[in-house]
Amino acid sequence: MALIGSSLNDFLFFDYITEGNVWTATPYQNCSYRCVYCGVDSQGNSSPHADKHNILDQLDKEFTRISQLPHGPKPASTIVIGACTDPYPPSEQHNCITRELLSFFIKRNIRISILTKSTLILRDMDLLKNYDKVDVCLSICAHDHKLVEHLEPYAPPIEERF
Repeated sequence: MALIGSSLNDFLFFDYITEGNVWTATPYQNCSYRCVYCGVDSQGNSSPHADKHNILDQLDKEFTRISQLPHGPKPASTIVIGACTDPYPPSEQHNCITRELLSFFIKRNIRISILTKSTLILRDMDLLKNYDKVDVCLSICAHDHKLVEHLEPYAPPIEERF
């Protein structure tokens, strides 16, 4: 497996996994949920990779550049949002970075796979409900409330995720 990395002015990181034509998009650094089983090195409050100023223009330029690579993302590609850190931390409520990413990829007819623990994804159902190239995976590690409180101390309660 090979990785091709791209940094969008330190805002968004794209990584390419050559097997399966899968790209990952990571809009936030750190993770607010602080799950004990997670391998994210720098757990803490989620924050955007950089200032949101001109995000769509920046994203358009970078996506155009990496799309021209031999294995660059095409409509047959899959963009996984949330493979490294959750794309719906509490700060997404006002940042709307993940929402803008979704709009961007939907306009380009790119398959999207979203991994999250957050019910904030419901905010974006207006974008997702009629788009047939999207998979949503809502993570639930256990059904036992006490165990979940220990493993995922800052994640939304499992009742809300169900």
